[in-house]
Amino acid sequence: MSIASTKRMNLLASSLAAILFVTSSSTAQVPITDIAISPKGESYVFVSQKGLSVVEAKASSSNQSVFTIVKHAKNKELPTSNLHALSFSPDGKRLLVCGGRPSESAFLGVYSWPRLVPLETLTIAGDSLLTAIWVSDSQIATGGLDTNVRILDANSLTVTHVLGGHSNGITSMALIKPSRLLISAGLDNSLRIWSLDDYSLVRSLNQHIHPVTALATFIPEQGLPIVASASDDRTIRFWQPTIGRMVRFIKLPAKPQSINWVGENILAAACDNGQLYIIDTLKVETVGSRQLKTGWCYDTERGPAKYQLVITGANGVIESVSVPTILSESP
Repeated sequence: MSIASTKRMNLLASSLAAILFVTSSSTAQVPITDIAISPKGESYVFVSQKGLSVVEAKASSSNQSVFTIVKHAKNKELPTSNLHALSFSPDGKRLLVCGGRPSESAFLGVYSWPRLVPLETLTIAGDSLLTAIWVSDSQIATGGLDTNVRILDANSLTVTHVLGGHSNGITSMALIKPSRLLISAGLDNSLRIWSLDDYSLVRSLNQHIHPVTALATFIPEQGLPIVASASDDRTIRFWQPTIGRMVRFIKLPAKPQSINWVGENILAAACDNGQLYIIDTLKVETVGSRQLKTGWCYDTERGPAKYQLVITGANGVIESVSVPTILSESP
């Protein structure tokens, strides 16, 4: 989807308006640190200091692109109040959650979906886990403040490989499935590229000058995979990780906290000033922006509708925005 064609999408631009979801009175004003959309798109699952929560979403009868909250389905207390990341397994049958207390403990849990029955949980002394992703239905990768990437068996949570290379905590990870590459990034200002064939360090990417806060990958139909990295240096850098080349970068007015590809050559960046910026990644320029109601942004996810983003932040709300609407409102 090009920027020009996006601006001509009058139907979506006029019908998919920004919608604010107040999660509930029990979680209001409690920061929502991460959110995941269920495989069928009917539920929003999120974590905060109140634990894990699920709300059911329903498409509008007049417009199937607009989703509104139907009811607060359930809350689930977890072994730690500091929860940082969650994601669904590739088969959509399990939910992965991680967190922990800095310098005290690490927590990792795998739960059935949708019943949220604990299948395996692990709490150990150490340092907090900040990120965890599914490598496959049978493997999980984690990263945290202890600087190591760990590969675990998803069924037993047994550690099978420890990948050491970062000199400070790991904040984010991403996967390039076609090339079997795992990318980690962190507080040491760097990205590390790992081979999942032999679990070796392939290369290090060190152009950021402040901690890296988020990663997002894009696999084009033609050409090399692209990974975007967001940093406290206020830049987003675009890399071809299979060859280790940085192809371009953009500097934003604020620190990007979460980034997400919306379509080919379009990236959304939610920042610590509560602004969402839409970026043309070929021209490396901002082509639209919106002030969000989430406050300091923690996470962005692709929503159930096309070109929809679901965003969480410090104000304890979930906000849904339409990228075509933002672009149509921009000069």
